[in-house]
Amino acid sequence: MNTLDRIRQAAVIAALIEGNSIRATCRMTGVAKGTVLSLLARVGRRDWYTGWDFLKDLASRMAGRVQITTDGHRAYRYTVPEAFGSQADFAILHKLYGSSLEGERRYSPPHCLGAHPHAVAGNPDPKHISTSFIERQNLTMRMSMRRSPCTSWPTTSATSIRR
Repeated sequence: MNTLDRIRQAAVIAALIEGNSIRATCRMTGVAKGTVLSLLARVGRRDWYTGWDFLKDLASRMAGRVQITTDGHRAYRYTVPEAFGSQADFAILHKLYGSSLEGERRYSPPHCLGAHPHAVAGNPDPKHISTSFIERQNLTMRMSMRRSPCTSWPTTSATSIRR
């Protein structure tokens, strides 16, 4: 039976957790659509019950010890350690957002004022307690999937040649 190594499993799950589509996840990770779908058994609301089902299924599919970093959502604090037991190094990264005093306030997104990592279970590596890895991957993917301007399409020159 073919199985994905731990690094590629983590990349697939991280991409899906951050909100990428299955197609985008397949393109980013190079993993077949069926394999991506087999890693997931349930999709639902962002609550304790759905998180518990998802993490139990995920823990059963992961081989070896993993490091998990989540945002400050309360449901993760208890579900991750219970689902993975002693096989996960788990940390929560609390990001603090606020608006700047100068500049436009109405249309500007809040600025990240700081981030506070908290080790919850195991021994997470402090230099890998971050959500920036997947956030950067998402930005790169979104920027590469943007449409090109119509003037750069080869069909424009092809139609002028036909006349």
